[in-house]
Amino acid sequence: MPPRFRRSDNGPVESPTSVRSARPLPARISQLPLHQRAARLLRARATSVKNALRARVIKSFPLGYEILFTRGNFDESLIAMIAGHREIMHLMRRSALRALVTDHPPMVYRCYRMYLASSFTKKARRAVLIEHYLYLLSRVSTIFFNEILRNRPRLWQKIIGPDAFAIRLSFTGELQHEGDLLLEFEQNSVPIYSLSYSIAPGRLVGSSAAQVILIARVQGAVGEFDAIRHATKTCLDIAPPYLLMAVVQGIADALHIGEIAGVKNEEQLTANIDNSRAVYFDYDEFWRVHMGTEAEKFYLIPVPIPEKPLELITTVHRRRTRFKRRFKSEVTEISGATFCRFLTGHTRTSVDVPRRP
Repeated sequence: MPPRFRRSDNGPVESPTSVRSARPLPARISQLPLHQRAARLLRARATSVKNALRARVIKSFPLGYEILFTRGNFDESLIAMIAGHREIMHLMRRSALRALVTDHPPMVYRCYRMYLASSFTKKARRAVLIEHYLYLLSRVSTIFFNEILRNRPRLWQKIIGPDAFAIRLSFTGELQHEGDLLLEFEQNSVPIYSLSYSIAPGRLVGSSAAQVILIARVQGAVGEFDAIRHATKTCLDIAPPYLLMAVVQGIADALHIGEIAGVKNEEQLTANIDNSRAVYFDYDEFWRVHMGTEAEKFYLIPVPIPEKPLELITTVHRRRTRFKRRFKSEVTEISGATFCRFLTGHTRTSVDVPRRP
């Protein structure tokens, strides 16, 4: 207990009561009674053994340790957990997913780790994982998963002066906890901004839609601030994350998904579980700019993404706003049409022409 002080003309002075109640600490541990010295040594030894054992388990069985100690992993009975895991294993044996599972074996355990949103329990994470791959398997061709794993297909490209800008689609790889698909904005073949997402059941994010595109991460590349600023200025003052959202709209349109869900700041995984990484992106504000409706833990954005009425924009800025909207609309249409190449025949026929507001 810290000593109390009373105010005097010469500054704070210890009160007599605090002096009487304070117990002087021994100058050295050797001056403690024998039983206290033994207790301290036992506690220190136990802490050392516990830390060494923990480090050994993490090094030898990192995935097993993460599964055991990830919150939300004990939200159902053992029988239900086994049945759910068998369902995932059966899904991952599909021939179209063979390349993904071969290159990334831990993906079958993705729902046992932190995944997409910090409040999701294992049951919710498993529901998203199953929904994402079942939905895509029913709509994309057999080459889709191999393409996003090996070739990172380019959904949009534009050359402006000496700069070549592109947006590519790939599997998230090591960024597994924040989505299954990754969109990267490149400037001259260098990724400077990324967005990752999965297809999730709408009920898990407070939506009435059957499926939503759940965006869990929007981040600029470390050390690329100048490149991001240059790309924004070159692309009519449209920042890369807004162009990535235009591509998400094109993909959602192609897949007949009518709503996008975005994580709130409090739900974003990197910002809440990894204190060593600085996260400066304001997710809440980003979704509000896209006219997102706030739900309990997510923002919901309809597809097509709504825009502010031109009547509410000052007259001097309307012409430039039209140019910017035309640019983003072009990105949406090109990326949607490119993504349609991966759809099966019966799906492609109904989405050749993207929907317009």
